[in-house]
Amino acid sequence: MRCFWVSGLFVLTWACGGTHPDFGPDSYAGATSSLAHGGAHYGGSSGTDKAGGDAGGTGGMTSLAPTVQLIQPSAVSDPNDEHVLVSDSAGADTVNVVCQVTASTAKGAAAVDTSSIRIALLDANNKQVQEVPGLSMNSANQYTANFALAKVPAGVVTFRCAASDLAGHSETATISSLLDHGPTITVTSPEPDAAYARQSTVHFAFDVDPAPLADGDEGAAVAEVTLDVNGVRIDTKADARHPHVHSADVDFSDLTQFPPTLTGKVTVDIGATNSRQPKGVERTETYTISLDGAAPTVIIKSPNPTSMIGGQVQLVFTVDDGTTGSGVDLSKLVVLLNDTPYTYDAQNPAWDSDGKGTFSFTFDSTKLAGSISQVTVVVQAWDLAGNGPSQNAQIFLYLDNQAPFVTLTPFQMRAITHSSDGKETYCSSVFNPLGESMADGAIGNRFMRFRAFAWDRTNVAPSQDVIWYSGVDAKHVTLYLQPDSSKPLLLDADGDGTCDSVAPDAKLLPSLSLLPVPGQGELDDDPTDFTSTPDASKTYSCTVQKNNAPPLCPDHSSDLSYVIRQNYGNQHNDSSNDAAIYASEVLANSSLCTGGQWEVPPVIKPGSAGADGWLCLTVEARDTVGNVAVAAPLRVCLDDETDNTSPKPPCATSSTPLPSCTDHCKPPPRGRDGDDAHGNPLPLIIEYR
Repeated sequence: MRCFWVSGLFVLTWACGGTHPDFGPDSYAGATSSLAHGGAHYGGSSGTDKAGGDAGGTGGMTSLAPTVQLIQPSAVSDPNDEHVLVSDSAGADTVNVVCQVTASTAKGAAAVDTSSIRIALLDANNKQVQEVPGLSMNSANQYTANFALAKVPAGVVTFRCAASDLAGHSETATISSLLDHGPTITVTSPEPDAAYARQSTVHFAFDVDPAPLADGDEGAAVAEVTLDVNGVRIDTKADARHPHVHSADVDFSDLTQFPPTLTGKVTVDIGATNSRQPKGVERTETYTISLDGAAPTVIIKSPNPTSMIGGQVQLVFTVDDGTTGSGVDLSKLVVLLNDTPYTYDAQNPAWDSDGKGTFSFTFDSTKLAGSISQVTVVVQAWDLAGNGPSQNAQIFLYLDNQAPFVTLTPFQMRAITHSSDGKETYCSSVFNPLGESMADGAIGNRFMRFRAFAWDRTNVAPSQDVIWYSGVDAKHVTLYLQPDSSKPLLLDADGDGTCDSVAPDAKLLPSLSLLPVPGQGELDDDPTDFTSTPDASKTYSCTVQKNNAPPLCPDHSSDLSYVIRQNYGNQHNDSSNDAAIYASEVLANSSLCTGGQWEVPPVIKPGSAGADGWLCLTVEARDTVGNVAVAAPLRVCLDDETDNTSPKPPCATSSTPLPSCTDHCKPPPRGRDGDDAHGNPLPLIIEYR
């Protein structure tokens, strides 16, 4: 046995008999140091080597295992030894290990099994980091392996070589050394991936500490510290009281050091070199920060600018900070409605995000402060670098939170027109714009005609010269019926005392969608021109008194001579409808161009089964932004004359009181609604040109 002491570390190379120390449970498995047939460990001890016979005589036996010796690297235990292993930024990240394996010269020894040669790297805790087959160097029975050192902890490292002969006799050898990674670098600021505005000054601070391999390690002392930002060498200062603390303020607006176009990822390299001999070991900490020179871009997707809104409104927009940006700061994402801020809140159901830059914010337009008929919407966004707010993300919207006026009750109108030179005025006779429609309290049989007058209203501010309307939604003018007059047809949903919705059980009964009467012989109107109710008994200052126009439908004695239309002056949504008269069974270009009669189904019987009596009817109308209105109830006495088995109902034979058809709420007006103060007069005088 040959034994080497190196400054306190016991480094062994075994080539003869003797007792080998136990390397513990982490020793190489599969290359055990036991000799076959009961031979002693690592070359054996005194006794009989049954595998090798008695060649050595009775005084001792020669080992049959191969001789294993680690040639390279050198065994090192003194941290000031120049052969300390290093792994630094200069590229010295690998170590070459050379192991010499020769067959035993003892009688009966077998040749070396070259496939059994394994070389391993162990850390300071004797834990195997890596093990690889030894590669033949084609010289002097030497085998080699390379190990990367960058991820191996600094301090003690051990190399192990194990080999067997073809008979299974095995041997192992180890040596230990010291590994140096250089000083320790701890970054305080800025943190990796932190973002800053392009024109900002960024404070850099970091600690550089020696990393001694053992007591008395003179080479661990820090010799040099460097800071490079985007390839520019920056001078740093060490703290007078804490020399290991280094700092510098970097001004990215300094065009002598940094180009004006510097944005996106910027590389930061912090280097620290120790005093190791013959050459210092450098440790480098490399990371990136972001420089962002522009605020995020915001695009409002909906609603479209200058469109009408009403009720619940969903604002949809995108926010993009670009591929080189620092990212959107969600804590500063704000929607301003008439200068009232609403900050993004992921927990608030009014806000939503797809996680890819598209956001939505839903708000109640009826509760907006700061304006009457218009709302200014601004979206402001900042990025994580502090750039902001975003620019040009602003739209104007027009408010329409007024429900249309709708009625089933006939009322009086008069049409007025002027000559082209304005010197003569022509007036029509007083007429009912709903024609021969059912009147409130009338008696009807199974065939009845229902028409509705629906007129849009909108928000109007004093002195406003352009008025915007959303327009009546022609697809949502619907007739509802409640056959049991003891039950309410209209309810007060918002608790203000006025009827504003249809009872749920009435909605379950058959309903009719009323259709707009097409424009033939129509009268257009600007509703801001009229504020007075016509009196049929009065004669207006007309140059010529005209009778009503001929019937509308071709070759048919229609009950309508005019079709009232609401002239918005193009100040309305593109999807709006300008019809004011709606009827059932409307067929254009036919005798039903103004609507037909609706047959009350036999299953609709007021009160008890099989009886006639009071019916309660209403119309629900909506504008195109969702404002809903209901008409005052139309009370009709059903007297089905085709049913000869039933007596006439009391409402057809005596003056019974009309049912209220409400839940004690105040019904909407049946005619003129007195809305002049809000700029929405009902056009009971129609001027057409």
